Amino acid sequence: MNYGKLEKTEKKSNLDFNISEVVIPFSKFFNNQKRQDIYVGNENLPFNKKHPIFKALMRIEFEDAMRKFHNIT
Repeated sequence: MNYGKLEKTEKKSNLDFNISEVVIPFSKFFNNQKRQDIYVGNENLPFNKKHPIFKALMRIEFEDAMRKFHNIT
């Protein structure tokens, strides 16, 4: 098949576009109701009263940060 000839006879459509430049407004497709966050930042909850999984994750993060800090200094 001669691709050169095919390219010459092929017409470009006005619908050709670069998909990476497409902006999809999802709020137009779905019933977008503004919802309030479950955490607004005003609560004063001591660390020892937080959920056990949250406390474990925070301790792990703190330990990792301390290890990195000690390796830097």
